[in-house]
Amino acid sequence: MDLGKYTRKLGTEALMPHILNLPLKEIGADTETEGFNSWLDKVVGFSIYIPEENTAYYFPVNHLNGVEHNIPPEVARNFLDELYHRIEVAWWYNMEFDTDFVEDYFDQNWDSKSKDAMAVVWNQDVNVRMPGLKDSMKKYFDYDMMTFDEVTGGAPFAYLDPSGEKALNYATDDAYAAHYLGHGFDGNKFVRPFITMMDMETVKVTRMMKRQGIPVDKENLDKRIASQKIIVDKLFSEIQIHAGFPIKPNSPAQVAQVMVRLGMADLLPRTEKGNLSTKKDVLAQHRDKHPFIRSLTDYRVASKNLKAYYEGMKRSLVGEKIHIKYFPYLVPTGRVSAGSEKEGKTYAATFGIQSSPKSKSHIWSCIDTTQVDAGKVIEMYPETSRQVLDWIMVPFAPDQVGEHFNCLAIEGVKPGGFREMFIPYEGEIYGHFDYGGEELRIAASLSHEPVWIQAFNEGKDIHEQVARRIFGDEYNMDLRKLIKILNFALLYGGTWFNVMKAINLSGIRIVTKEEAQDFVYKYERALPILYKWKAEEIAKAHRCGYIYTYFGRQRSLRRWLKSTNRREVAFGERSAINSQVQGTAGDILRIALNRLVRDKETFTKVNPRARMLSIVHDEINFSLRKETIIESITSIGSAMNFDIKGFPVQMKTSLELGTSWGNLFPFYFDGRKLIPETKGFDAAEAELSLNDLEIEEDLLAEEYA
Repeated sequence: MDLGKYTRKLGTEALMPHILNLPLKEIGADTETEGFNSWLDKVVGFSIYIPEENTAYYFPVNHLNGVEHNIPPEVARNFLDELYHRIEVAWWYNMEFDTDFVEDYFDQNWDSKSKDAMAVVWNQDVNVRMPGLKDSMKKYFDYDMMTFDEVTGGAPFAYLDPSGEKALNYATDDAYAAHYLGHGFDGNKFVRPFITMMDMETVKVTRMMKRQGIPVDKENLDKRIASQKIIVDKLFSEIQIHAGFPIKPNSPAQVAQVMVRLGMADLLPRTEKGNLSTKKDVLAQHRDKHPFIRSLTDYRVASKNLKAYYEGMKRSLVGEKIHIKYFPYLVPTGRVSAGSEKEGKTYAATFGIQSSPKSKSHIWSCIDTTQVDAGKVIEMYPETSRQVLDWIMVPFAPDQVGEHFNCLAIEGVKPGGFREMFIPYEGEIYGHFDYGGEELRIAASLSHEPVWIQAFNEGKDIHEQVARRIFGDEYNMDLRKLIKILNFALLYGGTWFNVMKAINLSGIRIVTKEEAQDFVYKYERALPILYKWKAEEIAKAHRCGYIYTYFGRQRSLRRWLKSTNRREVAFGERSAINSQVQGTAGDILRIALNRLVRDKETFTKVNPRARMLSIVHDEINFSLRKETIIESITSIGSAMNFDIKGFPVQMKTSLELGTSWGNLFPFYFDGRKLIPETKGFDAAEAELSLNDLEIEEDLLAEEYA
């Protein structure tokens, strides 16, 4: 069959019986819409391509010109319902967009029979983010398709007469191309079929989460916005006082001028243009050297958190929920990205949930309410207590409440951070499942580094074990934290310079170039198998031009490895390792999502035991019904903790339960009940991070409110 040689017809009510009587199997499908918001905008029309007769039909529904051709919405709805029950597969391109409109306008869910041709195309070259339909047809098959502006001149599609040649060709071409691309490359066989099919199913899961939404504590959000504004205003005033004259805190030139005036210009490096650098990581290293720097760094964090997150969440509210848009075809490693939409484009949130700020860990008192009257505890600590199942958490050390109750020490965060705005459904528990240490577990399994494998399989702290191997009797908690930095920085190709910068920013200590180089040398000697594997994989990438994740997702690196630019080659070599580790982690999460939704009892749409709320990096968050929480946790754990054949170190999830994403506490299941995990609170791990997305919000609130 010649590419593009198919019949185009304007769909009418009279043609519907003919189509439904065909021996239908696979179709191509597409929608034309008024806009991008399926909750507000109408469907203008829809197209189907039927390969059995090599014909594509466009059915207009809401055109403003040529209205005599419009199909009544109820007739179109009945036709689509009958069509759905007769076909085996519907191919869409960017399935999420079209099936959102089909569900919201025609009240039909096509997920079970839908496949996304974008998944097929993206897996040809994952470096192309969200590949476009028309670009892909041109790139792979040299087939030219008209653009929207060429057809409409920039006007809405609804203004076109659907019987016109341009409108008909444009609409039917999309359905035809979706089927052509989706039906596969290389003789109708998918390239990397397991990965491609998994990606198609992942889109359905993330679409479900987006549509369902996450409940938000609106009252708390309003209070936090007000308190954050007070913090920002006071910090702004402090900056003006310390500077000695009015300045704009986000102006690099004015900040540099103040640093010169204060005699601290020598603390700042020069940019390529010779200007003083006032970037956040530069100033963070000197935060405690002058009140001006401290106020400025805190202001930048607080103002960003206020505008991007608190006010961003307020703008994104739909009723009492926010809706997160996910991008499964965006990140070249295969990680599922949770992005932000432009305000007003759709109903999805305008802020990035994956970078939302965290709060510092605190010691709480954990009191068993099966032994103590819960009302008595809440009466004594009405503003701070948090009840989780049969336990009440009070944010005070055990010796402070021990005179009243027998209690355990448990790690948690103090109420008041941004993540506390994310709450479960009414009467339910917030559940947080995280693949702990996933990247290092994957790297241990891929490299077969015995030091790491032994540490993981014996349940030991991997950072402590490496630190003791390097430093012996000199080991202390600061050295453990230092090795934690090295474990991640050096795995992904960091140099002594990256190590020095990370350590100096961490606040652990200040190291020189020579000390950083010595750390890297000792680290390499301590983990020789890891370094041998890295060298072999980089050499292999140079020979082949691409890498694979453990599950077979391919990424081409030729563009960088064949470059004459040293920096681009270095990026390619880092990616040879990063893409394998991060990509395998992304694949594991996608497999887990697919396994989770197969559990129809737990995730049925009617009265579910558990509702998936969000994906953030290596974690999945849920709203869990109290009365079936044991069954849900068992089911979720079984789906996420699957054996990976050939891995000497298996993945392991940790469980946290609480009243919100910002009030979570570690639990373990003893076979009978859920018990708070009280072991090993690490005060050193809870120290303030200088990263502006992990600033301790409650500390700022206490100091400036």
